[in-house]
Amino acid sequence: MVVTTGADPVFVEDKVASPLVRSTVVAAGESLVEVSADRGWMSSLPPAAFPVVIDPDLAIGPTWWASYLGGVPSSTCGVAPACGHRAGHPMIPGYPWSMWRSLNIFDLASVASGYQLTGGNYPRLLSAQVGLNRTAGSTASTQVNLHVPNAYSWEGVTGGGLLGSATSTSSYVYDVTGSHAGEAGGVGHGVRVSDYESDASVYNYKQFDFGLFLVVNDAPPAPSATAPPDGKAWFAKTVSAAPTLTVAPVSDSTLAPGWTAVKYHFSVSTTPPGITDYWGNVAARASEPGTSFALSPSVLKDGHTYYWRAWSSDGINMTPSPVFSFRFDRRLGTSGPSPYVDVGPLKVNAATGNAMFTWSQRPVATLGGGAAVSLTYNSLLSAGSSVVEATEGLPPGWMASWGSVPVTRL
Repeated sequence: MVVTTGADPVFVEDKVASPLVRSTVVAAGESLVEVSADRGWMSSLPPAAFPVVIDPDLAIGPTWWASYLGGVPSSTCGVAPACGHRAGHPMIPGYPWSMWRSLNIFDLASVASGYQLTGGNYPRLLSAQVGLNRTAGSTASTQVNLHVPNAYSWEGVTGGGLLGSATSTSSYVYDVTGSHAGEAGGVGHGVRVSDYESDASVYNYKQFDFGLFLVVNDAPPAPSATAPPDGKAWFAKTVSAAPTLTVAPVSDSTLAPGWTAVKYHFSVSTTPPGITDYWGNVAARASEPGTSFALSPSVLKDGHTYYWRAWSSDGINMTPSPVFSFRFDRRLGTSGPSPYVDVGPLKVNAATGNAMFTWSQRPVATLGGGAAVSLTYNSLLSAGSSVVEATEGLPPGWMASWGSVPVTRL
């Protein structure tokens, strides 16, 4: 689905546009275009031809134009009074050197935002072409030049330099991708018949329909998380385990040159990352084809909640996922869901084998109620571990807390 501005959209395909292209005017100068596939054509395709991607081009008609008749005083026509785009010698009696030239303006700014064609360049613009189609005048093969205009006048039509040349009887196509790669607003084109302007004895007047065709790279779909469960606690099976972030793969038929697959970028933070927070304060992985990112246990703290986001990239666009979260739980202490067995003064985790002993200070009366410091020993940490931050002032294996708040030093 595309939104076009200016003249009615024109779709160039193997066949002339058919009822499969439907246009509805939704506002002044704005149309909603729906594109569908021919069922008969689809059923005739071999299995190897699938999947079929409908990827329409965006066609923009000129929002302003004027045709100038050189050699004849005060002869101009365009939007008002309405006339077509003209070029060449019309052989007007009494004016043998009269020659038409046309200038056209396309309003890219009105569609740039919706297609992310903004800023200093257009990374999503794959190609841009100007197309002329003869509607009246000479049917002879004629060379027609496309120019960059620099003034609204007959001379100004060609004042900015040559963009391209084409020779045909009726249809002319010019590649203008390079000249539009950095445009931010309206773009203009000047049209003139080339070699025949110097020969007043040749009738080569032509009238044209005029269109600008943009092929825009669609951004890939946003990835969705498959693991770990969003908003849930993630319980470590061992003290050195950590979750692997995983997203479902997405499809994109328009990849950057040299890319053979969509790549995925991951960012993990202690606060929800924004849509451009590519390098979280906990961990990140640059774009790679794999849909999983294994976190290192050394960057995660027991009992903390972490937020993460993934981006799908086709080499030109990056599409962010929603923000996901998980709470990291190493199953130290006597927290669930594991069962525990009492062995003398110890409690042993039946799932991990962690032996735990807790000592608590007798509560001290305070204005807010009783308060106490507790020390917990976990055998899995007794030899010291790089995956759990040690409590300064305590031997390996011991952790302290003040009420329900973890203590990092004593």
